[in-house]
Parts: sequence; C-alpha cells; structure tokens
Amino acid sequence: MLKISHERSKTISALVRSNIKITSKKFFWRNLLILLACFTLPVLLLSISAYYIMQSNIKDMMNKNNRNLLSQVQNHLERITDDIYSVNLTFSSNPEMIGMLNQVLQYNPNTNPNFTNYSTFIRSVLVTSVASRPYLYSIYIYSDNPNKSFMSSIGGMVTLDSYFDRSWFDSFLQHQQDKVQAWNNVRSFKPYEFEKKPTQVITFYMRFFYDQGLVVLNVSKDYMEKKIKELNLFPNQAIFVLNEDNQPILQSDADYLLSEADLKTIFNQNDSSGTVEINKELYYVTAVTSPQNNWKYVSMTPLSALYKDWIRLGQIMILLLSVSILICIVLALIMTRRTYNKVSTIMNVVKLAESGLPIPQLPYGVKDEYDLIIQNILKSYIEHNNLKTEMMEKQYQMKIMELLSLQGQMNPHFLFNTLKSIFWMSFQLTHSKNEVSLMIENLSNMLYYMIGKQQNHLVSFAEEIQMTKNYIEIEQIRYKDKFEVIWEYPDHVEKYYTMKLLLQPIVENCIFHGLAERKGCIKIKLIEGKDDLLLHITDNGAGMSRAYVNEINNKLRQKQEFTGHVGMYNSNRRLALAFGDSYGMTVRSKLGKGTSVTVRLPYKLTT
Repeated sequence: MLKISHERSKTISALVRSNIKITSKKFFWRNLLILLACFTLPVLLLSISAYYIMQSNIKDMMNKNNRNLLSQVQNHLERITDDIYSVNLTFSSNPEMIGMLNQVLQYNPNTNPNFTNYSTFIRSVLVTSVASRPYLYSIYIYSDNPNKSFMSSIGGMVTLDSYFDRSWFDSFLQHQQDKVQAWNNVRSFKPYEFEKKPTQVITFYMRFFYDQGLVVLNVSKDYMEKKIKELNLFPNQAIFVLNEDNQPILQSDADYLLSEADLKTIFNQNDSSGTVEINKELYYVTAVTSPQNNWKYVSMTPLSALYKDWIRLGQIMILLLSVSILICIVLALIMTRRTYNKVSTIMNVVKLAESGLPIPQLPYGVKDEYDLIIQNILKSYIEHNNLKTEMMEKQYQMKIMELLSLQGQMNPHFLFNTLKSIFWMSFQLTHSKNEVSLMIENLSNMLYYMIGKQQNHLVSFAEEIQMTKNYIEIEQIRYKDKFEVIWEYPDHVEKYYTMKLLLQPIVENCIFHGLAERKGCIKIKLIEGKDDLLLHITDNGAGMSRAYVNEINNKLRQKQEFTGHVGMYNSNRRLALAFGDSYGMTVRSKLGKGTSVTVRLPYKLTT
C-alpha cells in the first residue's frame, strides 16, 4: 500500500512540474518587466528628461553667451572706429593742416622754403597717431596732385609708383564719382618682397570736409582677430564681423569661409538666433546688427561641438541602460528559477493534499513568502481535516435535534387544543362569553399566530396589529380597564410587512413598567417617512431617569443584552438581523411623564 502511494506521489509531482514548465516563460517575462520598470525605466526617463532639459538650457545659455561675446566685440570695434574718426578729424577738419599738406604735395621742394618744416610736422603727427594706437598699422593722407604723392606714417612723403601699397588708390578712384563720405574694405600687401605672407589690413577711407583729399587709416587685421580669439569661445566657435555691404571684415577662424548664399541663409531667418544648415552641417548662429555703422556681428558654433559633452554623456547613459538591462535579464532568470521551484513545491503539496496522499518532508521554518504559503497550506489542510470531522459530528447532532424538534412541535399543538377545550367549558358554564372565555380565546389566537406561522419570519402589519390587539384585550381584562390604547395609522400601511412579534414586547413594557401603578394611555402611531417607516409607541406612565435611558439606548445600539427589558433586546436584535444594523429601536423618556419607543423599519411589500 505504501509503495502504491509513493508511486502515485511521484506521478503527481511529475505532472505538476510539467504543467509549471509551460508557464515558466510567463514567470520570466513578468519578472523581467517588473525589474525593467524598477531599474531601467528610471534610467530611461532620467536620460530623456536630461536630453530635453539640455536642449532647452543649452540653447538659452548659448544665445546669452553669444550675445555677450558679440556685444564685447561690437563695443571694442565701435571704440576703435570712434577713435579712427577722431584721427580723421585731426586732418580733414583742420584747414591749416590741409594747407600744409597741399604745399608739401603740390609744390617743388626747391621752391618752397617751408617744405621741410611742413613735411616733418605732418609726418610726426602721423607717426604719433599710429604709435599711440596699437591697432593702427599705418596712415596715409592724400590730396590731388600731379605727382600722385601722399604722406605716409611709414615713409613720409612718397609717390604712388614707388610705394609698396597701391591698392588703396584703386579703391579711391572707384569711389571718386560717388558722394560717399567714408567707406572701408579689407586689403593685403607685402611691405617687403621677401615676405611670404602678405599683411592684411582693414582700411578706412574718409574724405576731407574742405578739400578734395582723403585720409586712409589701415587697421591691423591680425591684431583685431587676435583680440577676438582672446575671448572665451566655445570649441570651434567662430566670430565674424561684416561691414554694411556684408563683406567679411574680421573672423576669428580662417578655416570658415562664408559664401553669399551662407550669409543670405543666416540673415534671412526670422529670429536673430537659431539653427542653420551650412555645407551640410548644422550651426547655432547668433547675429547682431550695430545701429551705429550697420555692421553685422555673427557667432557660429557647430552643433557637433556644442553637444560634444552631452553626446558623451548620452553614450554613458546608453551603456548604463544596456548594463541595467543585462542585469535585469540575469536577475529575472534567477527569480524565475526560484519561483519555478517554489511554485512546484506548493502545487505538489496541494495536489497531494487533494488526493489524500501523505505530504513529503518540507523544510522547517519560514524564509520567504513561498514558505509562508506552504505553511498556510499545511495549516489549511490540517484544519480542513478537523473541519470534516466536526461536520460529521454536527450532522449527527442535527439529526438528533431534528428528532427533538419534531417531538417539540407536538407540545404547542397539544396546548392549543387544550385551550380550545377550556374555552368551550367556560362558555358552557355561563352560556355566553365571559371574561375567562375572552382571555382564553385571545390567548388561543395569539398561540396560533405564533406557532401557526412559524415558517414565516415576516407578517403583514394587519396580522401584527390584530395579534397585538388580542394581547391588549387580555391585559385590559386583567387590569380592569386601567389603561386605554389609541391606534393611529393610515389604512394602506397594513399592506407592508414587518417582523413577527414586534409590537407585543414594547406594549408589554409600557403596561408593566409604565402603567402598572397608575391609570394612563398608550398611543401606537405609524408614520410614513421619506425613506423609512417609523413606529412610535408612547405611554404617559412612570417614565425613567435620563441616565437609565442613556444606558438602554447604548445597549440597544451595541446590540448588548440587559436585564429587565429582554423582549425589547430580542426585538432590536431581530430587527438588525432581518433588515440590517441601520434599523432598530430608540428610547426617549422623562421621569414621571412617560416613555416613547421609536422603531425604524424599511418599506417591505413582500415577504
């Protein structure tokens, strides 16, 4: 027998494990999703949040930083141009200086006794102006003369044919016919033949106010671009300065070459800052236009350089995300294996318990929730066996009680029939109804009401009222009409159903506790409320103290039993069992004035 049980246990265990293997994949995916939600999802949300915050903040930061940089460049250049204009005023607005210049340039040195003095003075002024301004490379002053001579801060009075820099004169000739008072351009020249790299200058041309002459100021482009590079720039950030004709004057990085199409793309955007595509690469561009000279200051930063650190951070986030996913997979496998073994044990225990087979030896103690489940299953298994034994005992006791009940039903019927016999004997003594026969008749009706409808817990109000009237007639004969009863209710209330023997215990309390020592009145009133049916039973008897009334009401609310009012307690308890705890009795009383009991009932039209 033990061998067969052992074989059945092995078969059941194998069947359980085969069923669990089918759902092990579900365990794995469930565990994986939980772990991903706990570990990977926060990292992912953090990365996405960081990306969007970075997108917003870095552009705002770039725009603010670029505007500060461009403002510095603009202020520096405007100070220089203001200084250049002051140099120009020294010559172009000074008639004496222009007169000296004309005498030096237009007259022969041999015939002009002041030539040497004037020439030396003008050159000293030019040299002083250049020496005091590190950004100035040279200054030329020209007035129309047949020899094409001009004064230079480098060589004094020179002729155009013999001087190394002649391109400025070409620009002068191009603008000779127009009315432009000042203009500028970028030029390059080689002061010496052996120089490999030409010198680049930004040349400012300014006409005389009182004569046909010109002041030419050459600003060192290398000096200005060096000053721009000294600013705190981002990696690969470039600063451009364009004149009023959109010609590049300065740029911090010589590798950037902007075409006319690129400039058009930059200045055609609606906003002064934003992202533009130039040569298939995205740049963050900020442009500012000077109201003083209409020059344009442009900052360009490649987005690849701008987001370099953030891209590196994103790569780290991706690596962390990948590692966390890998860790989640490993943990999910471990958890699935552990869950598989524990659930197999639980289901094996359940199957063996259901089959009535002996349960194998299990580990002692509770280490996790699965061990707790197993312990509870074993506890339930033991309790189930005990419950089966108790049920068998109760079934045996129920059969005994059923026999006793059948025997007990005979006694009330015997009592009812005996009362009927006594009623007819008392009737025969007086040949008419008398007080004894009336009391026996009412008592018989009450007994029939109680035992004849014992299969029904609910009765109509018409039946309950009639039974209560039978009881009242008995007590009125007993107390020689010491009290009267007033009924007050609409006729249609009789169709509602209520609990059997609801009124009688309350009326009995009114008689025995309220009107036993005095004459009085009992009023029974039924009122139809909005949601409930209210029953008021009031007497003008002895009444009760407030403390005692509070004690009764507390016990009624708490469904506690108390001595002296057993009938009321039982009725209140039956009301709660039949209709719910929201229904029951409430007592109000005043010592020497009387007592009122209010019963709250539901509307019921059927049993």
